[in-house]
Amino acid sequence: MLEGVYKIFEGEEGIGNLRFLIKGGIGTAGSDCWREFIRFLNLYMSGMCAIKAIIFDMTDTILEFDFRRMREEFGKIIKGHECTRHLAIGQFMDAYKEAYDSYQRGEIQNDNAFWEKMFGLLKVNPKKGEFRGIMRRHLASRRKFVKLHRHAGHIFGRLKKKYRLAILSNAVRNWADYDWKFLKFNPKKYFDVQLYSQDTRLLKPERKAFELALRKLNVSAKEALMVGDNESQDILGGNSAGLVTVFLANKYRLSGAVKPRFVVNSLEEIEKIAGEM
Repeated sequence: MLEGVYKIFEGEEGIGNLRFLIKGGIGTAGSDCWREFIRFLNLYMSGMCAIKAIIFDMTDTILEFDFRRMREEFGKIIKGHECTRHLAIGQFMDAYKEAYDSYQRGEIQNDNAFWEKMFGLLKVNPKKGEFRGIMRRHLASRRKFVKLHRHAGHIFGRLKKKYRLAILSNAVRNWADYDWKFLKFNPKKYFDVQLYSQDTRLLKPERKAFELALRKLNVSAKEALMVGDNESQDILGGNSAGLVTVFLANKYRLSGAVKPRFVVNSLEEIEKIAGEM
């Protein structure tokens, strides 16, 4: 076993200055100490460790959202009720974004509280029947604009055999649970960990959100991939926490402000990347 102390001073371009202080000497080429030194140096120079876990974003990564269709469905809802018929869709969407922000942060814990906040922001006073009707129609409308990745079962089934998997999402768990149910997809079958910001009160790109996922998976940052389509959340936050980041360019493109380790066009490419590290 190598008896030494590693001191690494990283420069801007990667390894910087590597100083290897040995108590008893490296030894000759071919010795155990020398082989251990070369193994360490190669590992550090490559910046890669064996991948043990993969963390996935949910929205537009595992689930596909049609936001144009969502807006259309919400327009139908407000025009279908007397108390909201006078509202413009833009006004409704502005209130929706504000209320949703509170919901995904965990400041709101159920749909009743969400719609109470919504109606307060919109300054409308629905009757009891209208309140419940709008709430039910909103939830049911998700069936029109939320879809599961077409090969999800196959992809995650294969990955599950080799890696620990997690979902890390800035999302409302209550609505995610509804989506999984109508999509007939059981995430517990594939994912060891599910973390929704409604429960954790941690939003990507906060570093603590990623660190929580790593602790739950019992892996280090260098042993995990972070896969997502959101540059400012998944990639920025993943980089900050030291994960190996993979940008999924299936819907959006990188601005260049943040650099992921890898860029892929489909989830099918993830297994190859993880296996080569």
